[in-house]
Amino acid sequence: MILLENQEFQKTLSYIFDLIENGMLQLGDKLPTERAISAKLGVSRNFVREAIRSLEALGLVECRQGSGNYLADNIGNSIAKAVNLLLLIHKINRDEVFSFRRAMDKAVCRYIIENGISPDARSSILSALEHMKNAANKSEETDADKEFHYALIYATGSRLWITLLDAVSEVYHKWIDAVVAASDGEFSDYLISVHEKIVDGLLARNTSACLNAVDEHYDIIGEMHI
Repeated sequence: MILLENQEFQKTLSYIFDLIENGMLQLGDKLPTERAISAKLGVSRNFVREAIRSLEALGLVECRQGSGNYLADNIGNSIAKAVNLLLLIHKINRDEVFSFRRAMDKAVCRYIIENGISPDARSSILSALEHMKNAANKSEETDADKEFHYALIYATGSRLWITLLDAVSEVYHKWIDAVVAASDGEFSDYLISVHEKIVDGLLARNTSACLNAVDEHYDIIGEMHI
């Protein structure tokens, strides 16, 4: 019998998912022991162990030697690994990741304009823009670019968007680093001006201007053939 079709295996997974859904298990929390789950559900410890190992393989559970199993608090890292794997085996390509990031950045901007922005989020975005302007070298410039786009994501307050875009950003920014490293000062100034347009559009709650600036940003990067 295939493991995934085993009722005891599925029962264990359902039990753990129910704990998460009911708020009894939070990110970073320790899972009940295999013995406790086995006794609670009346299932074999072997299937409990395999169910937990399957969650570990997906990056949802972290096994700490001598301590136990914990609900992973960096699921985005696992998603990033999955995206990298899909790229390696040619199930997706860079253009698809690039298009996804463009679309999601535009969705993030729409969301912020429609729902407003908190003072802290506004401060974080402006701070990142200043860091970009004052970057002393290309390394600081790429760090500031990451900071800016992460600030946009976190301004939504949406945990789902944050998790997904954090993961894709880990992949995407490797290419941005290469683009910035190969660029000249004129390119850097142009990129800064586009980020300024994004901020101006957000703060003025001008959706059209903001989305046009996002498109301009990605068009610039696209011209560099990432």
